[in-house]
Amino acid sequence: MKILIIRIIYRFNRTRKNIVKTIKDFILNNFPKQIRLYELLVLLPQKIIQDYKRKPLIEKELKQYLTQDEFPLFMTIEIETINRCNGECAFCPVNRYDDIREFKLMDEALFKNIIEQLKALNYEGRLQIFSNNEPLMDKRICEFVKFAKEACPHSHMSFFTNGTLLNDEKFLKLIPYCDTFCIDIYYSGKANLPGNIKNIVRICNEKPELKNKVIISLINKDAIRNNRGGQSKNRIFKYRLKSSCKLPFQQIIVRPDGKLSLCCNDACGALTLGDLSKNSLLEIWHSDIYKKIREDLCYNGRSVIDLCKDCDNFGGFGTNASKDYIFKPDEFARKWSIIEKLEL
Repeated sequence: MKILIIRIIYRFNRTRKNIVKTIKDFILNNFPKQIRLYELLVLLPQKIIQDYKRKPLIEKELKQYLTQDEFPLFMTIEIETINRCNGECAFCPVNRYDDIREFKLMDEALFKNIIEQLKALNYEGRLQIFSNNEPLMDKRICEFVKFAKEACPHSHMSFFTNGTLLNDEKFLKLIPYCDTFCIDIYYSGKANLPGNIKNIVRICNEKPELKNKVIISLINKDAIRNNRGGQSKNRIFKYRLKSSCKLPFQQIIVRPDGKLSLCCNDACGALTLGDLSKNSLLEIWHSDIYKKIREDLCYNGRSVIDLCKDCDNFGGFGTNASKDYIFKPDEFARKWSIIEKLEL
């Protein structure tokens, strides 16, 4: 009798999963990410379910952070050396048409000082010489990445670009110093690879080991995605997350003027948590303002911070889940299979 009940439960669960998968596939095939019904029928329900599941996990983890004798060092640092992007993505609040930031290029001495501070800390987390920008718009970027990786050899150097300014020469200069190299191809209409990216694919085919660190993603410019602190202009429906956020517990974002933003979703630098012209990275990381932000997020939730209350990014999950990697091995293989089919 017991075995029979187990078999019935197993078959029910398998049938239920198949039904859910069928419905999900139908919705995704008929309501692509760039149309409004996707936001209503797919994205919002996903957010609500994830919120319910993750809320107790995040609450527990944040309390563990705050009860440690010594608060741990950040596991990710993003250094934006130029606050400009040449992209046209509708979901981004700082695309080339909507960017309200005053132009700023990071002083080389400031950049090197930040890297020297990381070197002194024996930094082993994720090191990213970009944030809410297109890093290749800074002509010094190849030298900066090289300098940073040589100073912090045990860090995980990741590099994200939209690929429009990438060529063989820049790629070959950057790739030896990168642990993850992500090319996000933003397209309208039918997805395709630009000629310069086909050349990168060719190089990776000639050197297959590069496929373990190079990943190419195809993203519709009009896709409806996370709302980036409630600032994405192509989002209409709002769902305020009940779960909190781990990003200010794990991440530092440095703007070109040396000031630190709340998190990677603070694209315009609405909140400033410190200034590297006045204090060191370590001093700011352990400062009262950071402590207050963390305590608010832990005990009061997102609602007490203006930028956080409408944000629907589950900070600290997905590509922000680890200091040692951005994508898991199976994700590299999956993305390359898509590119290979596209090339055919």
